[in-house]
Amino acid sequence: MTQALQFMGLPSALESPDFKLLEVHGGKNQADVLIELLHEEETGKSFHISQKNPKTSRIVDTSGVIDALSDFFDQGYEQAICHTSQGSTSYTRTPKGVRKKFEPTQVDQSKDEIKIDIKYLLETARIRRMLIELGVLTSEGTVRREQYNKLIQVKNFLNIILETLPELQKLKPLNIVDGACGKSYLSFVLYYFLREEWGLDAHFRCIDTSNTLIQRCQKIQSSLSCEHMEFVVGAIKDYQSDDNIGMLYSLHGCDTASDQAIAAGIHLQSKIILVAPCCHFELGGQLRQHPLKSLTKFGLLEDRFAAILTDGLRALALEAAGYDTSVLRFVMDDISPKNTLLRGIKRSVAPDPRAIQQFQKTRDLFGVSPSIERLLPDVFRQDRSCI
Repeated sequence: MTQALQFMGLPSALESPDFKLLEVHGGKNQADVLIELLHEEETGKSFHISQKNPKTSRIVDTSGVIDALSDFFDQGYEQAICHTSQGSTSYTRTPKGVRKKFEPTQVDQSKDEIKIDIKYLLETARIRRMLIELGVLTSEGTVRREQYNKLIQVKNFLNIILETLPELQKLKPLNIVDGACGKSYLSFVLYYFLREEWGLDAHFRCIDTSNTLIQRCQKIQSSLSCEHMEFVVGAIKDYQSDDNIGMLYSLHGCDTASDQAIAAGIHLQSKIILVAPCCHFELGGQLRQHPLKSLTKFGLLEDRFAAILTDGLRALALEAAGYDTSVLRFVMDDISPKNTLLRGIKRSVAPDPRAIQQFQKTRDLFGVSPSIERLLPDVFRQDRSCI
């Protein structure tokens, strides 16, 4: 039986404009594999194959996907699921060959879920121009290999924002702060979606300590005619505003820069706060004697636990300040190991005593002194009698 016959219909699904994602699943000791569309050219499509363990990443064409899928089944993987806008087709390995089953998409009119994919980003002329200006795409409009991970991050970030759209639609105007904006990849593309796709009166203030980066962003802003963006040299911890802030985000701020971004969002009473932390040096250097020392004495585990403890306390701090808080996986591990995103949505003006108590017990249990507590004295003050 040839590979094409084993996976009947899959080549046409991969080439179809309706293709979304191909998942490959195995047993307990086999990491799932994701196959996503990378970009389209006249010679055909390219796909990105990623696997967590062992950590691998490669780019192939349509026939390469079929070859890879056959190899995975030979290695003992049991099922592949191809998702398109029309439905999902499963290919299951059996002793007699590969069994195929199609399940059409069930449309839920009450939810009308929309997802932004890479194909949409690359085929929308305005976004393509932005991505070319930002250096994610070449002048011919193809994805630079070294920028593919950045494109995945942009796509995932947009979908996280999409989940909060009902909250953002209530805010007129919608004032947005990008703390430690860097090259502002996310803000430029989000500007297009908020203003041109979703019709919101969005205004951006992007802040970074690097004058060089701010000047670069200003040139791109002029080229793209993004009138409602402002780029400012400064630190997020010093930012003040009399405007009502709808959303503040800061991605990949190193160490305590993420604490400063969270604190700034809370001080500004931002409706939504999104932070994707980077390094976690502060608490790693404070972990000495604590209940899990017998485990964290191993260097790698100590680093990972320091990151979990740091982000856990940050999440509790957001709850303590009156935010509904979620901890999300921003991207897959093979795209970036710094893939935790903290999301807070403001629900209460009063601090939450229960979350404050949980924060303090956890802090004391591990004998640490996190910056986020010092940056929020109004939330963590000792005298709670006036709350």
